[in-house]
Amino acid sequence: MLSSTSIKLYVFVLIILVSLFNLNVYAYGFDLDCRGVVKRVVDGDTIYVYVDKVFDQKFKDFLNQEIKVRFADINAPELDTYEGVQAKIFLDHVLKNYSYIVYLDIDDIYIYGKYGRVIAVVYVEYNDTHLLNINLFLVSKGYAEIRDYENQFNPLYWRLYVEKPFNSFSKNTLNSVNNKVQTEKKIIDNHEIYNKLFVVVIITISSIILWFILKKLVK
Repeated sequence: MLSSTSIKLYVFVLIILVSLFNLNVYAYGFDLDCRGVVKRVVDGDTIYVYVDKVFDQKFKDFLNQEIKVRFADINAPELDTYEGVQAKIFLDHVLKNYSYIVYLDIDDIYIYGKYGRVIAVVYVEYNDTHLLNINLFLVSKGYAEIRDYENQFNPLYWRLYVEKPFNSFSKNTLNSVNNKVQTEKKIIDNHEIYNKLFVVVIITISSIILWFILKKLVK
């Protein structure tokens, strides 16, 4: 019969294995689905965007349409609070600095949230080579907090500044942009497959070690 110490050890290792299994390990990746102009800032995490360019045909129906966008996986204070008003003012100020032009990485799994808003990570063109992740920027400045909702995104792997997936937004046609975005997606998918295999290998090795440990403890 296992001793109290053995049982605690078993539970501890089991927790580690479960954590490894549920760990979403993958190389950071993103793709840009649309570009648009912000028409209105609703609050600290919601905006209206007029889409003037689509990079992924999946979202072609958004072209020349105004969509309501909810910033993915963050939550700003409600507007009926002082903090909420300040968050809205700050967001509007930031977007104004970038001429209200934004790039959207839309949730490929659900697209819309439960209130009918498009769920997206919002970027602005920080310079010639990099984009600024506005979702994470709001969190870093204390105007919002991370809320990891159910969607394709994982805030744990967000970066504040990311390299553009292509050199110039203005000089690429829709087809060339789509080709580059699809290439980016394939690279990300391959990383995800390799990392999932790595997790499986780690779990298998850990299970074997656990089996040997328990076998010796039972003796």
